Amino acid sequence: MVGNIRPILWMLLGAVGFCAALIGCVNVSNLLLARSDRQIARICDSRRVRCGPAGDCFDNRSLRALLLAIAGGALGVGGRQVGAHSSR
Repeated sequence: MVGNIRPILWMLLGAVGFCAALIGCVNVSNLLLARSDRQIARICDSRRVRCGPAGDCFDNRSLRALLLAIAGGALGVGGRQVGAHSSR
């Protein structure tokens, strides 16, 4: 009556892992959003007072965010490769 449930348990484990990773990503993005919200006033003030050309302050933060996004994407792809390789 009860068949092989191993594939079903692996799918359930994958779904739970995906949900946990999704919750973690949402939490990190929420923290980054709250941090950037506090820095908006600081960016505006520094642009007016000491940054010189209008784009100087924003460019450094944009570059840092871009590098973090690329690193996170690379880690995600690498983690997927390791997971796919270990499941074979």
